[in-house]
Amino acid sequence: MLSKGHKVRVLDALWYGKEPLEELSNNSDFELVQEDIRNLVSTVSAMKDMDAVVHLASIVGMPASSIDPIASEEVNYLATKNIAELCQLHEIETYVFASTCSVYGSQPNTMITEKSKVSPMDFYANPKILVRKVYTLGQ
Repeated sequence: MLSKGHKVRVLDALWYGKEPLEELSNNSDFELVQEDIRNLVSTVSAMKDMDAVVHLASIVGMPASSIDPIASEEVNYLATKNIAELCQLHEIETYVFASTCSVYGSQPNTMITEKSKVSPMDFYANPKILVRKVYTLGQ
């Protein structure tokens, strides 16, 4: 997006480190807001004046989700739901959300699409399924 001349603001708690963002920090069109996505005030502020949102924040995978299931639920469902609602409130029409294929479970020899049967195999996938329902109801 930066290479296309867009301004980019990233809200990130930096749980997984800052290294991927370091080379971007020299770009005047890049802004890093170091904050937890569960902080609604910071999220509202970070989304101010945005034309689009690409939401990648997540507590990733079953091991991390099982260590702290409450944090997983807060980040993977509640904060994501808040972002979707804020997009509607601020009329942000372009919203990209990265989910997980774990919502489909194990479907061997099958090409998985968004219309595939949802069959979660673990706790990690459950909040992702709830988020899908939020988006479906919001359309």
